[in-house]
Amino acid sequence: MENDKEKIFAKGFCFKKVFIFFVIGCLFGTYYEEILWFFRYGEWTNRQGLIYGPFSPIYGLGVIFFVGLLGKGNEKRSLFKTFLYSFLIGGFAEYLTSFIADRIFGVEFWDYSNLFLNINGRTTIPYMIAWGVMGTVLMKIIYPFVSKWIEYIPYKVGNVFYYLCFTLIMLDVIVTYSALGRMTLRNHGVEPFTFVGKIYDKYYTDEFMYDKFPIMRPNDETKEEEKEQDIEWNGSTLIGHSFFGIDGKTYTGSKEAFLVGYDKGIRTFEVDFQFTSDEKIVLAHNWDGSAPTKEEFLNTKIMGKYTPLSFSDLVLLMDEYPNIFIMTDSKYTDVAFVQKEFQYMVNELKELNKEYLWDRFIIQIYNENMYDVVTSIYPFKNIIFTLYQRWYGKDMKDLDSICKWSKEHHIKGITMWNTYYNEEIRNMIDSYGLNVYLHTENDIEKAKQFLQNGVDGIYTDFISEKDLED
Repeated sequence: MENDKEKIFAKGFCFKKVFIFFVIGCLFGTYYEEILWFFRYGEWTNRQGLIYGPFSPIYGLGVIFFVGLLGKGNEKRSLFKTFLYSFLIGGFAEYLTSFIADRIFGVEFWDYSNLFLNINGRTTIPYMIAWGVMGTVLMKIIYPFVSKWIEYIPYKVGNVFYYLCFTLIMLDVIVTYSALGRMTLRNHGVEPFTFVGKIYDKYYTDEFMYDKFPIMRPNDETKEEEKEQDIEWNGSTLIGHSFFGIDGKTYTGSKEAFLVGYDKGIRTFEVDFQFTSDEKIVLAHNWDGSAPTKEEFLNTKIMGKYTPLSFSDLVLLMDEYPNIFIMTDSKYTDVAFVQKEFQYMVNELKELNKEYLWDRFIIQIYNENMYDVVTSIYPFKNIIFTLYQRWYGKDMKDLDSICKWSKEHHIKGITMWNTYYNEEIRNMIDSYGLNVYLHTENDIEKAKQFLQNGVDGIYTDFISEKDLED
């Protein structure tokens, strides 16, 4: 009887060997993509395709197709046939992965629609040629060499590695794709059926998933369906302050803060704007010292961790999330500055061909004159009067004149400090049919009390819609 010392691990062409090549392909794909991204964009971005571990299944799947379909008879097959088969296999694997992510999970990991000779945006002929080259190199050079070395692994060691690796990766695959499936259901308003779904909603939030897969986004079908809806802003119970808080921090204005707020149910976000030294608008609350250039700002992580955004990035984010509204905090009332600021924004939307998004901006004005300035630039649909630079909580006659003016100019509501609010103010504002919003409140019980006492909405850094329901 053959003992373990005489047995050859993964001998010849077998499933164990194919699986090991799958693992190798997953590892190679992740690091290849990350290095390529670094050389293209100058930053390291996570490109793994599973939640746990640096594995990219699309590359592993491609290698499985190559090795599984071309492993037998590989040494007898011509270079041309190997290239042709690899060309077709790689393109099919990429197309299939994109199709499954799109149709089943409602997300996109890549979109090649703007690339030369693309096939439904899921793969391209040039990329298939690259697959052909990689498949040929794999099967004619790498496969024979690595296959021989795999067989040198001691039988017991190889089996332990195989069973352990197979179990962990399969669990990773199950967790990842069930988490994506739960995210899809969650974003369509489907409540979890079992305790497992509740666990997924608690630990595998949208914030967590977008952090793991930063290039993932809602698919175009979902976006187009929502774009066709006549979305109108009729107020909001919660308004994310400077997007939202993240890791206990406020005023980051970062992409990650937006994702946290979105996951918490926030759909109206107040955003701070600043001009850079080269007169480009970015999302920042203030500058510590002199203003950077736009390039310097975007190339420096906020607090060393979070992703900074320009105004054009914000516009593209609104395009990706068609059910959000953005409230502008432009800060200044100087006529020339306001004109420059809003004209820049109007020009930017024209350049990006996203002018339809203007109806999803809520413009904060800080005095009556600012209304004339901004409406002379564009007939904004949603305007609110924010009082922190205009009214300081004492002169009720002045507040009455502000409310009367707001009613005459079809202003959507009045925003004031939460410390000013009382029943007399509520009655006055209510008599003019205006909404009232308070900033900034992070105490859940106080927020609930304000809402019970007639407040229409709260600016907040940390309160979620679920907090108000509890």
